[in-house]
Order: sequence, then C-alpha cells, then structure tokens
Amino acid sequence: MSNLGNNSPDLYTSESTAQTQDLPVAATLLDVTFVHAKGVVALDHVSFSIPAGKRTCIVGANGSGKSTVASILSGLTAPDEGTVTFLGTTVVNDGQVDFEAYKTIRPQLGLVFQNPEDQIICSVVADDIAFGLENLQVPSNQITPLVEEQITLGTLTEFASENPQMLSGGQQQRVAISGALVMKPQILILDEPSAALDVVHRNNVMGLVEKLRAAGKTIVHVTHFMDEVVSADHVIALDDGRVAFEGTPEALFKQHELVECLHLEEPFAYQVAHALNNRGVAVCKSPSAQRVLDELTGLLATGSRGEKGGVAESCEAMAAGCDSMATADSMSEPAAVSVRDVTFSYQKTVLKNISVDVQKGSHVAVIGSTGSGKSTLARLICALDTPDAGSLCVTGLDTRQKQNRRMLHGIVGYVMQRPERQLFAQTVAEDVAFGPTNLGLSACDVISAVDAALELVGLSHKADASPFELSGGQQRLCALAGVIAMHPKVLVLDEPTSGLDPYYCSKLRKIINAVLEDGCTVIELTHSMEDAAETDQIIVLHEGDLVFSGSPQQTFTHFSEAEFQELGLGIPHALVWAQRLSRATGINLGEPLTLSELVDAVVAALLTNSGDARTNAIQTDNARHADNLSQGGCYGA
Repeated sequence: MSNLGNNSPDLYTSESTAQTQDLPVAATLLDVTFVHAKGVVALDHVSFSIPAGKRTCIVGANGSGKSTVASILSGLTAPDEGTVTFLGTTVVNDGQVDFEAYKTIRPQLGLVFQNPEDQIICSVVADDIAFGLENLQVPSNQITPLVEEQITLGTLTEFASENPQMLSGGQQQRVAISGALVMKPQILILDEPSAALDVVHRNNVMGLVEKLRAAGKTIVHVTHFMDEVVSADHVIALDDGRVAFEGTPEALFKQHELVECLHLEEPFAYQVAHALNNRGVAVCKSPSAQRVLDELTGLLATGSRGEKGGVAESCEAMAAGCDSMATADSMSEPAAVSVRDVTFSYQKTVLKNISVDVQKGSHVAVIGSTGSGKSTLARLICALDTPDAGSLCVTGLDTRQKQNRRMLHGIVGYVMQRPERQLFAQTVAEDVAFGPTNLGLSACDVISAVDAALELVGLSHKADASPFELSGGQQRLCALAGVIAMHPKVLVLDEPTSGLDPYYCSKLRKIINAVLEDGCTVIELTHSMEDAAETDQIIVLHEGDLVFSGSPQQTFTHFSEAEFQELGLGIPHALVWAQRLSRATGINLGEPLTLSELVDAVVAALLTNSGDARTNAIQTDNARHADNLSQGGCYGA
C-alpha cells in the first residue's frame, strides 16, 4: 500500500481544516503512536480532532489503523506516544498515562463493536442493556427508566424480554448500541456497526445514528460503506497508520486518485459520473445521488419519450439470451447440490420445505434478510447438520447417511462468516496445511497444496508469519487458503466480503473466479446485491421460505423494489438508477444490473436522442473506451 501519510499535510484543504478548527472539540489525538507486539506500528504520529456533536467517519483500507484509533478513542487502549484529550481532560500527556483522568472520563465514552455478540452478556435484552449501570451500582429505581428509554429509542419494545442470542444480527446490534447509550456517553464510537447487516437492518442502525447526532451526541463511525460516509459531517482517512486526509466528504471524493490510492470505493453517484465523463457525457461529480440523477434526467429528457434506445434494447435481448443459454447448459449437468422438501428447526422452524438445485460448476448467491435461514442452509450443505425432514444431496451423496457426511467433509469447503475465528496455528503455512493433512495427503502433496493456495490468495510472503499478526483482510484470505488447499468440489462462503475494504473485495472476487475456472461450485451467502448480480443463480430466502430461485436478471425483475424492501433486501444500484431515470424521462433503459450496463444504456439512449455534434463526441469517446477495454484497461479508469 502506498504510504500517503508521508504527504498528508499537502492533502488537507485549507477550507476543510479551518472548518474543523472552528468547531467545538470532543477529542484530540496529538502525535499519537501505537506499536503492537513484535514492533508492528499500527499508528505512526497521528494527529486529528473530533468535532463535538457531529458524526465523524473514519475510513481506510484493512490494516490502516481504524480499529486501533477506535480502541484509543473509546478508552480501551492508551498509545505508546503522544497526547490524548477527551472533553477537555488530558488522559495521556506525551506518552504518560493519567489513570485517574481515565477513570473520570471513561463513563463518557461508549463503544459498539462490529460483532454485537462480542458485547452481549445477559440472557434477557432488558438485563443486558442494564448491565453497565448495575456495574456502576446505579440505584435500581434509576436504572429502570433509563433502560426503558433506550428500549424505546432502539425500537426494541417487542424484544425486551427475549434472549438476545436468539435475535437477528440487526436486532442484536441495536441491543449493543442501547447498552452503550444507557450509560449516557458524550462520545459514541461505532466500529463498522452495519458491516454484516442486511439493507433494512443497516438502514435501521443508520436511522438510530442520525437520531443520536440530532440529539447532539458526538459519533465516531468506522465504516467501509462510502454511501454512509456521504452524510457525515467530518471524515478522517487513514493509510498505513497515518492520516492521509481530514475534511468533508465532498472534499475527499473530489480527489479521485487519492480515493483509489487509499483502496476506498467512491459512492455510486461518483462512479456513475466518472464513468459517463470517460464516455464523453459531461455530468457533475457530486456525492448527491439526486443531483447526478437530475442532470441525467435533463440530458435524457431532450430526446423522444416512451421508446427503447437501440443499444438498451439489444442489451436486454442479449441478457435474455444469456439467461436461456445458462439454463440450457445447466440442465445438462448433474446438480452439485440437490435440496428436496427440507425442513429444519432449532427451537423454532428455520427452514420450511425448501427445494432447490445448484448446478455443478456454477456460482450461486443465497440472499435474504438477517435471520432468513441462509447460514442454516449453508450448514446443511456442509453436512454439519442434517434436515429434520426431506433430503439434501451434495455431489450425489445424501447427507442423512453418516458415512456420506464423513466423505463430504473432504468434498465441501466452508468459510464461516468470521473466518478469522478458524485460525489457530503458529504460522500461516501450518494453518493452511491443517486441512489437507487431515485428509491424509502425503507430506509432498500437502506442501504443494499449501504453496498453490497461498500463491492464489497472495500470501506466499506471509507463510512463516503468525496468522494473528495479519491484517483483517489477510486473515480472511488465510482462512480461505486453508479451505482451498483441500481442493473442495463445493465451496460455501458465508458473507465473505463482510468488513473487507474494496481492495480485498476485488482480490476475493479474483480468487473466486479462479476457483470456478477449476470446476468448483461456489455458493456465496451475501447481503451485497451488487455481488449477487454477478453470479449465475440467486436463491432468495425469507423467514425460512424459498421465495424465488433464478438468474440475476430473472430475480431482480421478478420483484419490484418495494417488494424487495419487504423482504429486507435491496436491488442493485444500477437497476435503481435505471428505473428512476426511466420513470422521469419515459425512456426505457432496460434492466441493467451493473455499473457498466447502466452506463452503456445511458450512452445508447443519448446517442439515439442527441444531435449530431454530441453524437460524434460521444462516439469518439466510446471508441477510445472500446480500445481501452481491448488493451485490458479497467472500466471507468
């Protein structure tokens, strides 16, 4: 990763710096350095201020130092060097810790982890929210109204007497936030609170965050979702333990090259504008999706209404043809996974009479809101559980038979939602070798499998390192390498991109494509509709029911956007934009599912409806674009 932090002062805009300095300050880190064990520098002379009563987003690639900053800002960790001040109280002065000052200020600091299970303790929601107050020996007559207030604020009334371990991830996250808020902190740190949540629960959490900001709370929000960053008041971007940018979201996203170098991803509105400008269509680059949509509406509305653009129509026809071809090809192959009338229950029914096939060598996305049954289906496919009723066969082996389950443990690879929890060995190479060794491979074959897997995931240079010294993204890749080394015929990935930055997401996609090319069947559980749109088949679950199975084109056009929202899901950004532009202009842009398809459709419509001068300009840029693609260039680069 480039060390942009060395030039960080040059990246500040005087306007954004002045704006930050004019605001009341809730916390300040001055020349802070933090060093992990074995001399790994997590933060290198970091300085910034958190404005009071505002939402500050901290962004950066995996391993850039975000979680370390969150730990220091929450009072869990003190730096090795530098000065830290909270609400006017200095707790660390030039590396010297003032423990009494920490003791005084810590009740004003609240922290919510990425995984709410890590901070849920009690077996009743209301008791869990009250836990911190009870530890401080707050009188019970004062605790009750405070807990009830947070239950109402977090819309948890119907779950107050429930076991939080039985709630969905989104509900658990609201319990964790309520447990932090009941302490009445002045500064609340949220470490990727929505990373593993579906669209509806993510919106609920963000809605609560906005309520808190409106009430004057200081929010520090660590996130990889750039669409969440757009609405922040203040942004701090980290790179390799240094501050690479501090200012407003708009000032950050105006610096396209900086965003790319930081391995971040621009909001979708920026991506659309950037790609269209590369194709000769002048559109403003703005964090406001509505502003870009309004400009495109104006450009498109100058043409005829109610007719399909030629290219958009042909793209739609091609998509339909691809769907039919995929269906025809898949029907000739035996199913890698065959699920027939499967029902499964824990304390309550989780899956209800599910029947679906997954074809050999295909890439399948399983989508559904939190608690829809996705992870349970994954466990059944991996033969970790067996159906209560019905049958489930993987590569022709019925999981109801014990000997088949033993065989399948070498045929099906499973990467859990938090794969870093699968790591345990002293070195990366030893961890990756564990699976193939247990399968009985010879020492020579184990070494060969480990080397190939580490090369595929790009961790060959870390073979002798401890897996616990790796960054979060590298730990994910290490766990994946350990499964790939066993050469599974079916690979099941549970939320593989959760918590990963765009760089590691892109790297993961390349690894998945390489595995697919080797003939492996990949089943991916995901909350990302953009990722689902790139697969061969989508399986939609809702409250244990199979509500649809088909190609991405069939799936995303089968339900309306409102119906998807009722399922706790969204639709790809490209399709949302196409539908809104079509409604506003009367021009049918087809049903694009990806950024490139959307841009193609818009350019085609403009070519159909534009005057000769604009048409020639767009055609010239399109010719350059086509030449760039033929030479291996990336779209919109």
